[in-house]
Amino acid sequence: MILELKVLWQGELLQSYRFGVVTPTGKEISLQADTEGIVTFKPTEPGIYGFWVIRLDDGVAGEHQGEKYSGTIHGTTLSLPWPLQGETR
Repeated sequence: MILELKVLWQGELLQSYRFGVVTPTGKEISLQADTEGIVTFKPTEPGIYGFWVIRLDDGVAGEHQGEKYSGTIHGTTLSLPWPLQGETR
């Protein structure tokens, strides 16, 4: 079974972004989303898998609580057990 993952930013798929995966044994894997914003991954062992994506905005500047900034970072994570419970395929 292969997992197909998608990440949205303001309703749009993040195309060609790098995804990080942490396997149940702690190994880190880097994956690249395709031009449609989809990444596929085939878990190789049972356990909890963690996924993350970070999006950098270098062109955003402003001030927050008196501190100036010249960029922002947005991140998201997902953890799930493998095999998926209730999976019939």
